Amino acid sequence: MGAGQSRPKPTGSNFTDMFLNVSPTQFDDLNLMPVDDKINLRHCLVREVLDGNFLAPINDLLNNEAKILEIGSGLGIWCCDMASSYKKPSFTGIDMFPYDFPTVKNSNVQLEHYNVLNGLPYDDLTFDYVSVRLMAIDIPDDKWPELLNECVRVLKVNGWIEVMDADGEPNCDGPWTKIVNRAIRDHLISRKVSINVATKHYQNLRSLPNLSDITHESRIMKIGKWGGKIGELSSQYFRELFKVFLLLFGNQIKLNGEGIDGKIKDFIRRGRRKNIDDFLSRVEVEYETHKTYLVHHVFYAQKLYQL
Repeated sequence: MGAGQSRPKPTGSNFTDMFLNVSPTQFDDLNLMPVDDKINLRHCLVREVLDGNFLAPINDLLNNEAKILEIGSGLGIWCCDMASSYKKPSFTGIDMFPYDFPTVKNSNVQLEHYNVLNGLPYDDLTFDYVSVRLMAIDIPDDKWPELLNECVRVLKVNGWIEVMDADGEPNCDGPWTKIVNRAIRDHLISRKVSINVATKHYQNLRSLPNLSDITHESRIMKIGKWGGKIGELSSQYFRELFKVFLLLFGNQIKLNGEGIDGKIKDFIRRGRRKNIDDFLSRVEVEYETHKTYLVHHVFYAQKLYQL
């Protein structure tokens, strides 16, 4: 943790903060998945989708005593996973949320709490590789340029930055699925969070003059049984997120005349387990009939010089 920085308190003002820090006992009748399990499931899904933990050409770095920084480390699962495979580098994970970091971790892993919106608590030219993962829904749109500039500031010359996020909405979603996805989209917009992550990341990285040509790669994550085991697990993950969202914000959902049963809003508002499960069961049927999928985008570039 940076000098003089105290561990942040949950505020409920951030999207991930609200989704992941809802206690399973807060809604006992919904049998929610524990926070640690949700975060681990998300990590495993992304690793499978990317066929690894990174796409930037950093294998040579990882075979030497490089310094690696992850922004948005959560519980530190990515850092620990990487450290298990690569023994020589040192890995630092930083997150703004008050997760309880594991007490037992790899000796070359350091995890810290810090609000990245206040800048990064590291000197210039400190790290060989900076990874920013799954932060699109947590960072206000107007804060991204400053954050990415900070990432490049602490990056060494010839080091690499990699930014990975998913689209704000899935492709080929059915009418029931659209209800909750559009409600989430509207909620994000109300918090000044961009849902057009691909365009924003690319534009923000291009605005930094000391980066080489930015490479963009995309990967598809199928949702539902039609996508095999990964599709089933992704469906399970979204079910957990949608449960919490419907409980917290279900009474704000606006129906849009697309043939959805008007009673759905009432039984979402009542928050009963059967009602929520009925709604999500219809969503999961649509995953199969519409072949729903989510696109993950990865951008990476090399730093040419220090400004």
